Amino acid sequence: MKANDPEMPPSYESSTAQKSSWFSIQKEYVTTIPGILKIAQMVISMIAFISSMVDPWAGAGWVRFATISAFIGTLIYFLLYLLNYYQRIPGPWTLVEFVYYCVYTVFLFISACVSAAKGGVFDSAAASAFFCFLATAVYGVDCFFKFKVLRSERAAAAAGGPRGVQAGTTVTTTQTTTTVERVETY
Repeated sequence: MKANDPEMPPSYESSTAQKSSWFSIQKEYVTTIPGILKIAQMVISMIAFISSMVDPWAGAGWVRFATISAFIGTLIYFLLYLLNYYQRIPGPWTLVEFVYYCVYTVFLFISACVSAAKGGVFDSAAASAFFCFLATAVYGVDCFFKFKVLRSERAAAAAGGPRGVQAGTTVTTTQTTTTVERVETY
């Protein structure tokens, strides 16, 4: 059957269009700076978690909590951007992500200090400290970039642009609708 065949039910055509617009994978996201940072954060957090699991040392519980929750949260953000769901869920995404990255930068720094304190006794704690410090740096870089994006969004809103619009965003306006495509770039 062809799309314009009179025997084809009209509901089939509309349901296909609806599914394709709801589910779209942005393959190019993994090659952008935010995508690469999220992948690096997940890998480093998982390595820090695994290294904290090797020996039972005091403070390892906090390190495990901070690293695995950072991994899970970053995985959720990665999937939201990869599958293009962040555009369908209302909210101040840039602000929420900025706060998330700031909090986890502090959590991972505390974890690195706790691990470093036990690093002289346990080799796994020393490895955990190294990867926690590395994760702190990567999360801090992402926090800095989120701050820059947040500031540019606020400047665009103050200049009278549509709310939530930032540099690198395409805005198309017609008489009846306004479409805003958010492009996360640094």
